Amino acid sequence: MHLGIFYTAGPASSLVFKYHGFRFTHQSISRQFVQVCAKSTSAALHPRTPHLDQSSTMSSSTSASSASASTSKPDPSVLGPLPRPLGVSTPPSSEPETWSKMREKLLDKDRHMAKRRSLLKQVNQGYFHDHHLIRRRFGGKQWTAPSMLIREDMALYFPNIGGRDLHGEKTNTTKLFTGRTTVLSITNTRLSEEHTQSFVRPVLEDQKGKPGFSFVQINHQANLLKSMLVSLFTSSLRRAIPETRWGTYMLARGEWSEVDVCEPLGIENKIIGFVFLIDASCKVRWAGCGQANEKEVQALRQGTEVLMNRMKVARGSDQGDPTAIEGAN
Repeated sequence: MHLGIFYTAGPASSLVFKYHGFRFTHQSISRQFVQVCAKSTSAALHPRTPHLDQSSTMSSSTSASSASASTSKPDPSVLGPLPRPLGVSTPPSSEPETWSKMREKLLDKDRHMAKRRSLLKQVNQGYFHDHHLIRRRFGGKQWTAPSMLIREDMALYFPNIGGRDLHGEKTNTTKLFTGRTTVLSITNTRLSEEHTQSFVRPVLEDQKGKPGFSFVQINHQANLLKSMLVSLFTSSLRRAIPETRWGTYMLARGEWSEVDVCEPLGIENKIIGFVFLIDASCKVRWAGCGQANEKEVQALRQGTEVLMNRMKVARGSDQGDPTAIEGAN
């Protein structure tokens, strides 16, 4: 408080006033001064505000809050589009890493910081995190696939992933992608297989028997026990998959690097299926995940046809229309 009043006992008892740190006795100040000090203190403690119409104030605040909410918060009932091009900036290589490359990775501070962020993110997530995402909304689907191809100058490369095909031979994605238009599906559960089939079934019918087209499937089992079970039932896979596709069906074991593979490819939920459209240079030109809708299926079919036509033009075997959906490139 600005004004303090207290009583001092003793031979010369008197009232003492304290105002902004100054002390005054009743002998030295007049009653009028005390009243002025009290009024100023009351005004300071209880400031008066200008009169406002309550209804207009409430309506304006409500409209302002609703406007800010509409601009800042996305609609939770609508799934957003693919936020960025997927992949890595460095062209992949099927050759083993050299000592100099391994040393460069070990001394890369940015890479270590990315690994640290990834580990912290995994620690904060529970074991059933991916299962919870599936039950929350959109069946775990992370984004809506783009309606057009990603421009070639903006597209990134698919990282090299190794494994074994159904012939039992070692293979890798760089070897399978180079020089072809490839539709890639990544699965590890029965649910993910249903997701990818909803994307690729119409495309396979369109491109059946056409040279230069390839359909690659990666069955990734990060868990050691699951990977051993899949290996035991390889004969069942051979019976279920046509022999012409044995060379493009890859069994991949072990955890994929979050920094090198999962985060660049946008694989946040490892239970759902992912589909990628890869061009002849191993660049990711389109990506989808989860259960496909009609627009996504049509976009994949058109994008595949565009890349196939461009390959024909590049080889000089046919003339196509490469501007079907990707007019910006």
